[in-house]
Amino acid sequence: MRLARLTELAKETPVRSFEDFKKLVMNELMELVDQNPLYVKLESMRTAVFEKNVDAETMLNQKINLYQLMTELVAIICDSQAVTPEDVMEILQAEASIITGCKLSATLPAEVIEIIEQNGLDGLQRDFKEDVWKTMNCYLDGYYKNHIVVRKTGP
Repeated sequence: MRLARLTELAKETPVRSFEDFKKLVMNELMELVDQNPLYVKLESMRTAVFEKNVDAETMLNQKINLYQLMTELVAIICDSQAVTPEDVMEILQAEASIITGCKLSATLPAEVIEIIEQNGLDGLQRDFKEDVWKTMNCYLDGYYKNHIVVRKTGP
């Protein structure tokens, strides 16, 4: 499970600054992309299909379980107070959305890919790994600049 691996990585690498946190998130993200393509597919399906078609009680149980796992992870990451629990929760949820969005935009039927290639429409083809890395990296840089720095220095 993703959170178990992220918890393991967080225990190995203390987060003493936002930059440490960014490295942790980016390393975990690239590990997911490179070593766990099934997770990436299932995460995309979870948000696009499962959560829209499940009964409220099942959803509540899933969210309670997820929250409990995330609470343990957040405590480890926030141990040195470099980031707040709210920052971690928000960023990890954004990461899941970024994974889903990049995966969905990079997943095209073979016929569509063939049409794109035949017509020289290379700009329409997406590279999931590159897109997810760039998007998450830019998100974290923007989050730091617009939320962490602002919070420390005032508006």
